[in-house]
Amino acid sequence: MLNGVKGKPRAVRPTHCLIDFPAYRSLPTLKTKKTIMPIYVPHLREKLAHLYKSGRNPAVINAATLAAEIGVVAPQITNWINGNAGMQESSLPDAKLQPFCRLFALNIEDMLTDNMEHFQNLIARPYSGWQRLLERAAPFDDKNRIGLALKHRGLQYQPEDDELKGERYQIGEPFRMEVSGPPGWHVVVLVRDPETVACWCPSRYFPDNTFTAEGFIAIPGTENPAISITEPVGQHWLLTVYTEKRLPELIYQQLYDDLPVNRELAINSLEQALNNKDVGQWLALRKPFYVTV
Repeated sequence: MLNGVKGKPRAVRPTHCLIDFPAYRSLPTLKTKKTIMPIYVPHLREKLAHLYKSGRNPAVINAATLAAEIGVVAPQITNWINGNAGMQESSLPDAKLQPFCRLFALNIEDMLTDNMEHFQNLIARPYSGWQRLLERAAPFDDKNRIGLALKHRGLQYQPEDDELKGERYQIGEPFRMEVSGPPGWHVVVLVRDPETVACWCPSRYFPDNTFTAEGFIAIPGTENPAISITEPVGQHWLLTVYTEKRLPELIYQQLYDDLPVNRELAINSLEQALNNKDVGQWLALRKPFYVTV
Protein backbone atom coordinates (compact mmCIF):
# COMPACT_ATOMS: atom_id res chain seq x y z
CA MET A 1 0.00 0.00 0.00
CA LEU A 2 1.40 3.40 -1.01
CA ASN A 3 -0.59 6.59 -0.51
CA GLY A 4 -3.81 4.58 -0.66
CA VAL A 5 -2.88 3.01 -4.03
CA LYS A 6 -2.56 -0.76 -4.25
CA GLY A 7 0.12 -2.55 -6.25
CA LYS A 8 3.65 -1.68 -7.34
CA PRO A 9 4.32 2.04 -7.90
CA ARG A 10 4.77 3.08 -11.54
CA ALA A 11 6.87 5.89 -12.96
CA VAL A 12 4.56 8.54 -14.40
CA ARG A 13 5.67 10.98 -17.10
CA PRO A 14 5.10 14.54 -15.84
CA THR A 15 2.40 16.31 -17.86
CA HIS A 16 4.16 19.69 -17.66
CA CYS A 17 7.32 18.50 -19.46
CA LEU A 18 7.58 20.26 -22.84
CA ILE A 19 10.55 18.23 -24.13
CA ASP A 20 10.17 14.48 -24.57
CA PHE A 21 13.57 12.86 -23.92
CA PRO A 22 14.05 9.22 -24.92
CA ALA A 23 14.03 6.73 -22.04
CA TYR A 24 17.33 6.09 -20.18
CA ARG A 25 19.05 8.92 -22.00
CA SER A 26 20.88 11.45 -19.88
CA LEU A 27 21.59 15.03 -20.73
CA PRO A 28 25.13 15.77 -21.96
CA THR A 29 27.43 17.21 -19.29
CA LEU A 30 28.64 20.69 -20.08
CA LYS A 31 32.32 21.09 -19.37
CA THR A 32 33.22 24.51 -18.07
CA LYS A 33 36.76 25.77 -18.26
CA LYS A 34 38.10 26.66 -14.83
CA THR A 35 39.33 30.22 -14.60
CA ILE A 36 42.95 30.49 -13.49
CA MET A 37 43.62 33.44 -11.25
CA PRO A 38 47.31 34.40 -11.42
CA ILE A 39 48.90 35.61 -8.17
CA TYR A 40 51.79 38.00 -8.73
CA VAL A 41 55.01 36.80 -7.09
CA PRO A 42 57.77 39.43 -7.13
CA HIS A 43 61.12 38.15 -8.44
CA LEU A 44 59.74 34.67 -9.13
CA ARG A 45 62.64 33.69 -11.41
CA GLU A 46 65.24 34.66 -8.80
CA LYS A 47 63.31 33.06 -5.96
CA LEU A 48 63.04 29.76 -7.82
CA ALA A 49 66.78 29.77 -8.51
CA HIS A 50 67.53 30.29 -4.80
CA LEU A 51 65.02 27.65 -3.74
CA TYR A 52 66.48 25.03 -6.11
CA LYS A 53 69.92 25.58 -4.59
CA SER A 54 68.78 25.92 -0.99
CA GLY A 55 68.07 22.24 -0.35
CA ARG A 56 64.87 23.14 1.50
CA ASN A 57 63.24 20.31 -0.43
CA PRO A 58 65.88 17.84 -1.66
CA ALA A 59 63.41 16.40 -4.17
CA VAL A 60 63.05 19.76 -5.99
CA ILE A 61 66.21 20.89 -7.74
CA ASN A 62 64.92 22.28 -11.06
CA ALA A 63 61.76 23.12 -13.01
CA ALA A 64 61.17 19.49 -14.03
CA THR A 65 61.20 18.17 -10.45
CA LEU A 66 59.09 21.11 -9.26
CA ALA A 67 56.50 20.41 -11.94
CA ALA A 68 56.33 16.74 -11.00
CA GLU A 69 55.80 17.57 -7.32
CA ILE A 70 52.89 19.97 -7.86
CA GLY A 71 51.22 18.08 -10.71
CA VAL A 72 51.96 20.13 -13.82
CA VAL A 73 54.25 19.79 -16.83
CA ALA A 74 57.62 21.52 -16.91
CA PRO A 75 56.73 24.09 -19.64
CA GLN A 76 54.07 25.50 -17.32
CA ILE A 77 56.78 26.61 -14.90
CA THR A 78 58.32 28.63 -17.73
CA ASN A 79 54.90 30.11 -18.53
CA TRP A 80 54.54 31.26 -14.93
CA ILE A 81 57.92 32.98 -15.06
CA ASN A 82 57.61 34.57 -18.51
CA GLY A 83 53.87 35.22 -18.61
CA ASN A 84 52.88 32.92 -21.47
CA ALA A 85 49.71 30.85 -22.07
CA GLY A 86 47.40 33.33 -20.37
CA MET A 87 49.56 33.74 -17.27
CA GLN A 88 50.76 37.06 -15.92
CA GLU A 89 54.52 37.45 -15.88
CA SER A 90 56.15 36.37 -12.60
CA SER A 91 53.04 34.75 -11.16
CA LEU A 92 51.64 31.47 -9.85
CA PRO A 93 48.11 30.11 -10.33
CA ASP A 94 46.05 30.70 -7.21
CA ALA A 95 45.38 26.95 -6.82
CA LYS A 96 49.11 26.19 -6.84
CA LEU A 97 50.37 28.89 -4.48
CA GLN A 98 49.71 27.04 -1.21
CA PRO A 99 51.01 23.65 -2.44
CA PHE A 100 54.10 25.44 -3.76
CA CYS A 101 54.76 27.06 -0.37
CA ARG A 102 54.28 23.76 1.44
CA LEU A 103 56.90 22.13 -0.78
CA PHE A 104 59.53 24.54 0.50
CA ALA A 105 58.18 25.05 4.05
CA LEU A 106 57.37 28.71 3.41
CA ASN A 107 54.56 30.98 4.51
CA ILE A 108 52.58 32.54 1.67
CA GLU A 109 53.59 35.99 2.95
CA ASP A 110 57.26 35.02 2.65
CA MET A 111 56.80 33.91 -0.95
CA LEU A 112 55.01 37.13 -1.89
CA THR A 113 57.56 39.47 -0.32
CA ASP A 114 59.24 42.03 -2.56
CA ASN A 115 62.31 42.12 -0.30
CA MET A 116 64.82 39.71 -1.83
CA GLU A 117 67.34 40.21 0.97
CA HIS A 118 64.71 39.08 3.49
CA PHE A 119 63.80 36.13 1.25
CA GLN A 120 67.41 34.97 0.87
CA ASN A 121 68.05 35.25 4.60
CA LEU A 122 64.87 33.32 5.28
CA ILE A 123 65.63 30.33 3.06
CA ALA A 124 69.23 30.26 4.28
CA ARG A 125 67.84 29.28 7.70
CA PRO A 126 67.39 25.51 7.57
CA TYR A 127 64.31 25.36 9.76
CA SER A 128 62.40 28.61 9.29
CA GLY A 129 59.08 27.31 10.61
CA TRP A 130 60.77 25.91 13.69
CA GLN A 131 62.78 29.07 14.27
CA ARG A 132 59.68 31.25 14.13
CA LEU A 133 57.85 28.99 16.58
CA LEU A 134 60.83 28.98 18.91
CA GLU A 135 61.06 32.77 18.81
CA ARG A 136 57.37 33.10 19.66
CA ALA A 137 57.44 30.53 22.46
CA ALA A 138 57.80 31.65 26.05
CA PRO A 139 60.61 30.17 28.14
CA PHE A 140 59.45 27.62 30.67
CA ASP A 141 59.86 28.54 34.34
CA ASP A 142 58.17 27.68 37.60
CA LYS A 143 55.85 30.69 37.32
CA ASN A 144 54.01 29.26 34.30
CA ARG A 145 50.69 27.75 35.24
CA ILE A 146 51.07 25.26 32.40
CA GLY A 147 54.32 23.78 31.25
CA LEU A 148 56.49 20.73 31.41
CA ALA A 149 58.71 19.06 33.93
CA LEU A 150 61.76 17.01 33.00
CA LYS A 151 62.39 14.21 35.46
CA HIS A 152 65.74 12.48 35.66
CA ARG A 153 68.15 11.15 38.25
CA GLY A 154 69.20 14.57 39.50
CA LEU A 155 72.17 15.47 37.27
CA GLN A 156 72.09 19.26 37.12
CA TYR A 157 73.64 21.28 34.34
CA GLN A 158 76.31 23.80 35.27
CA PRO A 159 77.05 26.39 32.53
CA GLU A 160 80.45 25.88 30.96
CA ASP A 161 79.98 27.33 27.51
CA ASP A 162 77.53 29.70 25.81
CA GLU A 163 76.54 26.91 23.43
CA LEU A 164 75.44 24.62 26.25
CA LYS A 165 71.91 25.69 27.06
CA GLY A 166 69.67 24.05 29.60
CA GLU A 167 70.03 20.94 31.70
CA ARG A 168 72.66 18.41 30.66
CA TYR A 169 71.83 14.76 29.99
CA GLN A 170 74.22 11.90 29.30
CA ILE A 171 73.68 9.32 26.60
CA GLY A 172 71.90 6.33 28.13
CA GLU A 173 70.40 8.34 30.99
CA PRO A 174 66.72 7.60 31.77
CA PHE A 175 64.38 10.39 30.80
CA ARG A 176 60.78 11.16 31.69
CA MET A 177 58.62 14.21 31.32
CA GLU A 178 55.20 15.43 32.35
CA VAL A 179 53.29 17.99 30.32
CA SER A 180 50.59 19.89 32.17
CA GLY A 181 47.85 22.03 30.71
CA PRO A 182 44.22 23.14 30.95
CA PRO A 183 41.64 20.31 30.69
CA GLY A 184 40.15 19.91 27.24
CA TRP A 185 43.07 21.59 25.44
CA HIS A 186 45.39 19.76 23.07
CA VAL A 187 49.17 19.58 23.17
CA VAL A 188 51.93 18.78 20.69
CA VAL A 189 55.39 18.02 22.09
CA LEU A 190 58.24 18.47 19.63
CA VAL A 191 61.92 17.78 20.17
CA ARG A 192 64.72 19.00 17.93
CA ASP A 193 68.23 17.63 17.99
CA PRO A 194 71.14 18.91 15.87
CA GLU A 195 69.94 16.78 12.93
CA THR A 196 66.15 16.68 12.76
CA VAL A 197 62.83 17.19 14.53
CA ALA A 198 60.51 14.55 15.97
CA CYS A 199 57.05 14.51 17.55
CA TRP A 200 56.72 12.89 20.98
CA CYS A 201 53.08 13.69 21.61
CA PRO A 202 50.77 12.68 20.13
CA SER A 203 52.46 9.49 18.95
CA ARG A 204 51.44 6.84 16.43
CA TYR A 205 50.55 4.60 19.36
CA PHE A 206 48.82 7.22 21.50
CA PRO A 207 46.95 9.60 19.14
CA ASP A 208 44.90 11.26 21.88
CA ASN A 209 46.65 14.46 22.98
CA THR A 210 43.80 15.99 24.98
CA PHE A 211 44.28 16.95 28.61
CA THR A 212 41.87 15.20 30.93
CA ALA A 213 40.52 16.62 34.18
CA GLU A 214 43.85 15.83 35.86
CA GLY A 215 45.52 18.25 33.44
CA PHE A 216 48.73 16.40 32.64
CA ILE A 217 50.18 13.87 30.20
CA ALA A 218 53.13 11.64 31.13
CA ILE A 219 55.72 10.81 28.43
CA PRO A 220 56.21 7.91 28.36
CA GLY A 221 53.14 6.59 30.16
CA THR A 222 53.55 5.91 33.86
CA GLU A 223 53.33 2.16 33.27
CA ASN A 224 56.07 2.22 30.61
CA PRO A 225 59.85 2.25 31.09
CA ALA A 226 61.67 5.57 30.85
CA ILE A 227 63.10 6.85 27.58
CA SER A 228 66.87 6.49 27.23
CA ILE A 229 68.79 9.51 25.99
CA THR A 230 70.41 8.73 22.63
CA GLU A 231 72.67 10.46 20.14
CA PRO A 232 73.28 12.90 18.60
CA VAL A 233 75.33 14.88 21.08
CA GLY A 234 74.63 18.61 21.19
CA GLN A 235 71.93 21.20 21.73
CA HIS A 236 68.35 19.96 21.92
CA TRP A 237 65.06 21.84 22.31
CA LEU A 238 61.69 20.78 23.63
CA LEU A 239 58.79 22.80 22.28
CA THR A 240 55.27 22.32 23.62
CA VAL A 241 52.38 23.86 21.69
CA TYR A 242 49.01 24.08 23.44
CA THR A 243 45.88 24.71 21.36
CA GLU A 244 42.24 25.21 22.24
CA LYS A 245 41.18 23.15 19.20
CA ARG A 246 42.80 20.09 17.70
CA LEU A 247 45.17 20.63 14.78
CA PRO A 248 44.22 19.43 11.28
CA GLU A 249 44.89 15.70 10.92
CA LEU A 250 47.24 16.26 7.97
CA ILE A 251 49.70 18.03 10.30
CA TYR A 252 49.77 15.04 12.65
CA GLN A 253 50.29 12.65 9.73
CA GLN A 254 53.24 14.70 8.48
CA LEU A 255 54.76 14.90 11.97
CA TYR A 256 54.93 11.09 12.00
CA ASP A 257 56.43 10.86 8.50
CA ASP A 258 59.70 8.97 8.07
CA LEU A 259 61.10 11.68 5.77
CA PRO A 260 62.63 14.63 7.67
CA VAL A 261 61.57 17.09 4.95
CA ASN A 262 57.91 16.20 5.50
CA ARG A 263 58.26 16.71 9.24
CA GLU A 264 59.72 20.15 8.52
CA LEU A 265 56.72 20.90 6.31
CA ALA A 266 54.45 19.88 9.18
CA ILE A 267 56.20 22.37 11.48
CA ASN A 268 55.61 25.11 8.93
CA SER A 269 51.94 24.09 8.55
CA LEU A 270 51.61 24.14 12.33
CA GLU A 271 52.91 27.69 12.48
CA GLN A 272 50.51 28.74 9.71
CA ALA A 273 47.57 27.20 11.60
CA LEU A 274 48.53 29.25 14.66
CA ASN A 275 48.88 32.42 12.58
CA ASN A 276 45.47 31.91 10.98
CA LYS A 277 43.88 31.19 14.38
CA ASP A 278 42.46 27.93 13.03
CA VAL A 279 42.99 26.36 16.45
CA GLY A 280 41.53 29.08 18.65
CA GLN A 281 43.68 30.28 21.52
CA TRP A 282 47.19 28.86 21.76
CA LEU A 283 50.39 29.05 23.76
CA ALA A 284 53.88 27.68 23.15
CA LEU A 285 56.64 27.03 25.68
CA ARG A 286 60.27 26.17 25.01
CA LYS A 287 62.86 24.39 27.13
CA PRO A 288 66.46 23.65 26.10
CA PHE A 289 68.59 20.72 27.15
CA TYR A 290 72.00 19.47 26.12
CA VAL A 291 73.10 15.89 25.40
CA THR A 292 76.67 14.90 26.17
CA VAL A 293 78.69 11.68 26.37
